[in-house]
Amino acid sequence: MNSVINYFYEMNIIDIYKCNDEYIFNYNSNTYKFIRYDRNIEELNGILEISSELRKRNVITNELIYNRFNSYLTNLDGELYILIKEKIREYDISLNDIIYIQNNTLNISLNRNIYKRNYIELWANKIDFYEKKSIDLNKYELINKSLDYYIGLGENAITYLRNNGVKTINLVLSHRRLNDFYNPLNYILDSRARDVAEYIKIHFFYDDISEDVIISMLRSINFNREEYILFIARMLYPTYYYDLIDKIIFSDGDEEIIKKVTIKGEAYIKLIKDLFIFINYNLRMNIPVIEWIIKK
Repeated sequence: MNSVINYFYEMNIIDIYKCNDEYIFNYNSNTYKFIRYDRNIEELNGILEISSELRKRNVITNELIYNRFNSYLTNLDGELYILIKEKIREYDISLNDIIYIQNNTLNISLNRNIYKRNYIELWANKIDFYEKKSIDLNKYELINKSLDYYIGLGENAITYLRNNGVKTINLVLSHRRLNDFYNPLNYILDSRARDVAEYIKIHFFYDDISEDVIISMLRSINFNREEYILFIARMLYPTYYYDLIDKIIFSDGDEEIIKKVTIKGEAYIKLIKDLFIFINYNLRMNIPVIEWIIKK
């Protein structure tokens, strides 16, 4: 890989190491990552546009680097790669990091190819995939015991969103997933509710965040009624479970990893119930509730 970097980017490097399909090296006191490009080609201009806009607004972001042929994409044996220069090292982000980026990109008007519009279609396709794979997944005992429940939660999220259509969305810079927060390939445009909901889900299942802290977070966020509907839908949709299933299926992950989330299943539903109560009675947003959750 050293010769590839030297040829395409004219950087003479000595040491390069591979970590999770990323090639990482230092050059002129900067850290670079050479990674697979995993987005649609038509999204690249939108990613570049939003990266440029962030720099104009003095919002820090890692930088995509041209190769010697004035292209951001480098083709290696039919696989597309891209080089990223780190402007900031990844760390455990806080809610304040999310809010800072949201406040600096509210209603940003850019290439809509990176706007994730149709939650219902995307979520339904994901569930269809698991249902079609259900026979193959029978060999995994823990998945076999839990999959139907989490498909049901996903279907509840779809129904909730379908029955309570949201027409106006305050678009902000968001992320496909919250790890690799400053990587432009992780950027999308979406509702403010997206990253906040994903942040809460991650910390609920992996950091034992308390309900009082979550309520305090919501007090600090000025969501409108439609954003709270989107927030509840995203809280219902079990990305935290589906991501683990994908890791088991596609990356030979240990099936035991799903115990971390399934063991908290009942506590999580109680959290959503309490969020409904807080949003409607404390914040007086009057959003629709889900009866089976409220009656828990």
